Amino acid sequence: MLRTKERRQWQRRSLDATILYRIAEDRGAFRVGRLRDISDGGVSFDTDDPPPEGVLIDMFFKEQANDSDRHVKGRVVWRRNGPSLSAVGISFEE
Repeated sequence: MLRTKERRQWQRRSLDATILYRIAEDRGAFRVGRLRDISDGGVSFDTDDPPPEGVLIDMFFKEQANDSDRHVKGRVVWRRNGPSLSAVGISFEE
């Protein structure tokens, strides 16, 4: 069996936490997702209302129970639609 080369630049770690996100340019209502993992370069999460690929989103989440809320921006780089939830990959932006 052939192995594909690992394309990730940063090591990911699992993170089970709630994330609030919205499309940055719309400034509309926040949507809810469930974080899967995080790295220095981005996050992935599950949601029933995935944003489209390529859009910039605002996100709020906590990395650990005692941390304050983190506000970051990121761009949707991929999404995988499932039967009830979709997985979304985000690359952090400054």
